[in-house]
Amino acid sequence: TDGCVYTRLCLALSEDGVSWHKPDLGLTPYPSNILLFCNGVSVFEDLNPKTTPEERFKLLCGAPLNKAIFASPNGLNWTKGGTENIRHTDDTQDTGWFDPAIGRYVLYVRRDLPIAGRNCSGKYNPDINSCRLIGRCETTDLSNWEQGNPGGCPAVFGPDSEDPPGIDLYT
Repeated sequence: TDGCVYTRLCLALSEDGVSWHKPDLGLTPYPSNILLFCNGVSVFEDLNPKTTPEERFKLLCGAPLNKAIFASPNGLNWTKGGTENIRHTDDTQDTGWFDPAIGRYVLYVRRDLPIAGRNCSGKYNPDINSCRLIGRCETTDLSNWEQGNPGGCPAVFGPDSEDPPGIDLYT
């Protein structure tokens, strides 16, 4: 309905890692093993001690116009959480987890930024000679991962003058 093509997150089970079966989960209007319709999925077990059992697993959905965070008690049944504070957009899978060592969520995202002196392809936004870089955010609020970073997640990895021309990075 919003013009996006969604990827299907599905479940397949195996006792031996060789033979697999796809159970009919009954979670969508279609008879299938579909858990959720979402692009660029990253799933993690939330080790935050404040996390409730109902939100033990988190799922980051990275559709460019439909960023979403889902929670689940079992990895099968997902509930969409608050995403009104996520301003970051890209067409790449965002990756995140809770890091107990620092007591914060850590997220890696792709950033398209104008950076002079780098061997960027520039093909995605030639007007600003943009570079595809990797950004990193730390936050205590997963629904607001740019917390404290109004310009977006700071770039932490990207091409430099010693890389071959046209480097194109993804998360």
